Order: sequence, then C-alpha cells, then structure tokens
Amino acid sequence: MQYMFNRCNTLTSINLNNFDTSSVTDMTLMFYGCKNLVSLDLSNFDTAQVTSLINMFRECNSLSISSFAGIFQGCGSLKVLNIESFIYQQGISTTDMFGECDESMIYCINKENTPDEVKEQLSNFPNLYCSDTCY
Repeated sequence: MQYMFNRCNTLTSINLNNFDTSSVTDMTLMFYGCKNLVSLDLSNFDTAQVTSLINMFRECNSLSISSFAGIFQGCGSLKVLNIESFIYQQGISTTDMFGECDESMIYCINKENTPDEVKEQLSNFPNLYCSDTCY
C-alpha cells in the first residue's frame, strides 16, 4: 500500500472500511502530500503485519483522524516510538492503542497534548526518553 494515495491533492475524504490490510507490510508515504484530506477513519485497519509507516501522513495539513484505537496493537517488535508530535482531538478513541506491545519499548509523548487514557496505557512501559516537551 506504499504510495497508494501519494500526492492526491484533490482527495478530501475516502472510505477505507472495506480495505483488507491484514497482509500489508508497508504503508510508507501512503497519504503523503494529501493536503486537502480532512478526515480518515482507520479503525478497521489491521496493522499486525505492517513494518513501516514512514511518512504515512506527511504533509496532510488538514487531516483529522477519528480513531487511534488499536493502531499499534500487536506490534511486539516495536522498540522505539516517538509520538510527541501527535495531536489528539477531544473524545478520540485510543482504546488498546498499545495492546500486546513489548514492555521494553521506548517511547516519548508530549505531556500537554496527550490524553490521560494514553498516559495510563503507557504506564506499563517503563522506558521513557524525553526532549524538552516530552512527558
């Protein structure tokens, strides 16, 4: 699925509910440059086999993701995760965002922009690295 919607500048929304992503390993630059993409529901994405999300949403300036539920669930090999630039909207679902991840994972979050639910889920992971804005 890498580059699938790359630079689709006129794309404002897309229904991905029927996409079968259970065998997908690479989502690199999938939505890169979709500057007019406003909303995207990834709640049905199965990312268990995905090994690369590099720049998946780069330059998606208008994008509002409606759910982070289970987005990293089952990523047992994930070792380092920096999500300090994530901006969460009020009421966004983050249920099981890190389910079945390796507890040795090193993470970084922004203390002011991260919901308590995410902080609570990450309390199971003792390895935190920080920059000035990191929690």
